[in-house]
Amino acid sequence: MVRSLFCFASLFLFLVPLAGQVRLKPEGRLNLTYGLFRVPDADPNLVPLLTADLGLSAVSPEVRSELQVRFLASEPTQVNLLRAWVRARLGEEARFTAGWARVSWGQGIFFNSGDVVYGSNFLNRDLSATEIRDEASLVLAYYQDFGELSFFEVVALPPALVWKAGKLSAGEWDSAAAGGRLVVTLPEDWTGLRWETGYLFRGEISQPQALVERGHNLYLALQGSLWGLANLYGSARLVLDPRDLSWDKTKNTLSLSGGVFRIWNMDEGASFSFRLEGLLETIIHPPLLSGYLELNFTPDGKGSFLGRALFHSDTSANLLLGWVQKMYQGLSAQLLVQAQLGEPSDVFGSNRPNDMGVLLVIEYLLR
Repeated sequence: MVRSLFCFASLFLFLVPLAGQVRLKPEGRLNLTYGLFRVPDADPNLVPLLTADLGLSAVSPEVRSELQVRFLASEPTQVNLLRAWVRARLGEEARFTAGWARVSWGQGIFFNSGDVVYGSNFLNRDLSATEIRDEASLVLAYYQDFGELSFFEVVALPPALVWKAGKLSAGEWDSAAAGGRLVVTLPEDWTGLRWETGYLFRGEISQPQALVERGHNLYLALQGSLWGLANLYGSARLVLDPRDLSWDKTKNTLSLSGGVFRIWNMDEGASFSFRLEGLLETIIHPPLLSGYLELNFTPDGKGSFLGRALFHSDTSANLLLGWVQKMYQGLSAQLLVQAQLGEPSDVFGSNRPNDMGVLLVIEYLLR
């Protein structure tokens, strides 16, 4: 893994100087978490976790690039590559991206049926994470701007790089994917709606835990404003199996997600934001229904109350409440309480290990 990181870093440092007039900017995040979790009929589980995300970005008139690596304090120390990409401008309205980067399709912060690259269902996601969705993969992408926030994008996802037995090699070609999307934003004097539609063909699933589907993935997404009062968005997806294109097979792959977001700005830097999202999956009967709620109240622009909740159709829930305090130039502290409600056999359940916990998070951002 260390050698693969060295290869990416060498490529990054080789390509960046070619652009000329380069501005380098170090970036990083240091996170120290102490978690105390309940274990039924046993002593509480104390979990210390120290991670460091260190990176370097470079910007020139025609080329941008980023390298970001995560170090996890463990035995032995774990090193993961988060980002390593180069993006070049091709004239005024086009650009090309290559490297380890994130592809963001569809609409939705937590549940997103339009995310045919990484999947839509993330019920196992850590609610205390700073970034809810930050997956990345090896990507080749071409972006063509049409003006007025409308564009066309084509992507290819080559086989993942695999580090095994001290050797870096590519995965099976059956795990590759390719596709494209079209985004059209209608003028505000019409509706101001943003329409997005796309297609991705994926071979065999190389990472089953990613909850992505093989075959022909088609999606449609919509985003707009409710009379200027709130932001509404939604996505829908169907997956066609090349071996069986019948509707009886296809209809069970339907996935629908939607959400509403609103932020209120108040006097003296105070603000309140509300986000509610839902996901409906028809892969089994009765269909699975999940929900996500996020509340954030900042009374003075420095400290904020944070509330997040995940709900499932089996009536179970995962709740997180806490206070986030900005202290000094990128330094912040968080005190969070997390609890699961439900039967032991539910998606979220009480009376099982780590069903309740208290977390203290100290974080420093290097900008």
